[in-house]
Parts: sequence; C-alpha cells; structure tokens
Amino acid sequence: MSPSSASVGAAPLRVLHVASFTGNIGDNANHLGFRSWFNALVPQPIEWREFEIRRVFWREMAFDDAFVALANECDLLVIGGGNFFELWVKDSPSGTSISITNERLRQIRVPILVHGLGVDIHQGVAPGNVERFRAFLQTLRECDGLITVRNDGAVPNLRAIGIEPAEFDILELPDGGFFARFATDAGKRQQRKIGINIAGDMLEQRFSGAGGTLGCPAFIERLAAFIIGVTDRYPDLSVVLFPHIFRDLRVYCDLLDALPDRVRRGRVEVARYGAGDGAASLIFGEYAQCTLVLGMRFHANVVPLAHQVPTIGLNTYMQIENLYASLGLRELLVDVRREGFETKLRELVDSILADATSSGVDQTVVDQIDAGLGEPRERIRAWLSRRLVVARRGAEG
Repeated sequence: MSPSSASVGAAPLRVLHVASFTGNIGDNANHLGFRSWFNALVPQPIEWREFEIRRVFWREMAFDDAFVALANECDLLVIGGGNFFELWVKDSPSGTSISITNERLRQIRVPILVHGLGVDIHQGVAPGNVERFRAFLQTLRECDGLITVRNDGAVPNLRAIGIEPAEFDILELPDGGFFARFATDAGKRQQRKIGINIAGDMLEQRFSGAGGTLGCPAFIERLAAFIIGVTDRYPDLSVVLFPHIFRDLRVYCDLLDALPDRVRRGRVEVARYGAGDGAASLIFGEYAQCTLVLGMRFHANVVPLAHQVPTIGLNTYMQIENLYASLGLRELLVDVRREGFETKLRELVDSILADATSSGVDQTVVDQIDAGLGEPRERIRAWLSRRLVVARRGAEG
C-alpha cells in the first residue's frame, strides 16, 4: 500500500489496483506515470492496494468471490494498465486476460475504471472471444464503468474485430509511461551512450522469416555488425543493453557472442535485470542518461521519448509501428526484419550523433502527448466525482 501526497488529514481513498507489478518493468513505468496524474484528480490521499494479476496467471488467485469481496472493501477498482485486452486467451469468460465472469462483475458495487489497456489481436483471436469480449464491455457499461485504452493501435484493433469504441464510450489516452519521470545523473548524461533494447519473447511472431523477412539469428548477426561499425566510428561511444524481462537476457547472450572480444569487453555493458518499481526506477533512470536509444519494446520507446532522449523504434510488432504513427515519427522507425535494415539504422544514428545542437525529442512531440491526456483526464475527473459520490451514498444507505 502506498498513500499519495494529497491533503493530509482527509480519509484516504482506497483503490484496488489490478495489474502486473512484478513482471515487465515497462508495466511499472506505466503505473508510476498513471498514478502521478491520477493522484491530482481526487481531493484526498490515495491508499493503493495492489492485486497482482500474474498470480491469476499462475493459478494462485482468481477473479472469484474473494476478489469481489476484496474490491467491495475499497472505494474504487482500477484495472490496468497493461496489455490485458489480448484476445488469444482461451476459455476466458471475458475473452481476455481479465478472466472474470459478467455475473461477478455485476456484484462489484464500487466504481470500475479500466485504465489504458492495450488491445492485442496480432497473436490471434480464439474462437468465440470477440463475442465474449463484447459482452464484457457491455456489462462494464451497464455497471457505469469507464473504459480507456492506450495509444498503441488499440482503437484500430478494436475496429478490426468489429467493435466501435464509441458504442462503449471507450476513451483513448497516452500510455502512463509517458508521464513517469525518473531521476538521472547529469554527469552520466555527458558520457555518450547508445541504449539498446531487444525483446527476447515472441520471437516466432517478431522474426517469423516469412515473406523474405529475417529470422532472429540473421537479425542478431546484422545488429552485431552495426554495433561494431558504430563503436569503430565513434571511439568515445559505448553501448548499454537494457533487459526488461528475463527472456531478453537470452538474446543479449547471442548478441554478445556475435561480437569480437575487443568490443564486448571494452565497449558494451548490460544494465541490471530486475522487477518491481525499484528496478524500473533504476533502469529507466539509466535510459534517460543515454545519448540515443534504440528500442524494440513499447516502453523502451515510450520512456526515453518522454525524457526527450532521441529514440529510434526497432519495429518487429505492430504496437511499435502504431505508436510512432500516432506521434508522427514514422521517419524514426526502422523495420529490423528487413534485409539491409542496418543501412537505414546507421544513417539515422549518424545523423542524430552528428547534430551537436540537438537537445533531443522535439518539444512539440511532448506537447502532443500532454494534449492527448487532457480531454480523457477531464472525463475521468468528472466520472470520478459523480461515481464516488454515488458509491458512498449507496454504502451509507
């Protein structure tokens, strides 16, 4: 539990937050950024009670009667952020990773905010899941819940499966990671470093080899050649590899193995691997100290962009392509599944490193992200004001 720093002396607002807190550190960046702006929407301090959704995945807990009772002990239920609207999940009553029945959803008496979820259809859609998902969304609306999705292509993905967001009053907002701020060491920022994040999961989807695209071994070979070239051209530059989950370490081992000893021992380091808010704060603080970041994972792009660090997206999944399209930054996206990708990557990196006057990401991009939160935040504020009053009157009655 962690109280916010809002008005001292007022009774705290008890919020049950359902999300992943011990998995991908990108989720932690999302939650930290979300809470930073959400705390300002209510006049009292907030007591955050965390329900780790991975314990449901591990079959240690469930969205059962005990969960309903836990939610009803609080003043508000928040679900997300995360990629929980993924429709490949089999045998889920909601058609998603949030495996709660509509009957139990109706038994929750407190307001429900579904916050900033991703809608993933690119890993497949299990039979019947669209219908179950639609019924789940309808039940949320009948319960006067508020549903928001993040700016990673969630809205077009909903439309691709025949669900119009307006039908369920679904709002789109920037991912919470855009609003997380991590402490940095100004001295370290002066040391020229390229941060690189390579995802080690979903490799069959990312590097299928279909249609003449590269498989993962070929990608690793070409990325190693790129690292050799860039460290030769820039003797003052070092490379930092950032793992977000344990599977990332596997591909880093392959990458290091493909480098000559003089480079892997003298010019490359691997950042700390860990989970939770502490690890996220440390690792993303290091991201913010980089001269340039090359990111494959979603939050390996979101967080450095938010800190105005020049960032190049390594495209292997539609989520990253959608993110860069939404920000008007397609020119900074490199499809690393394509033969010859290293040529475009080298040109972009040389252009950024050669611009001594560049202070990072253009301020207009940051302003665009902030503006994208404005209207949804006010809608959430108004909904909270109405629903929390109604919920308390119901509890008192």
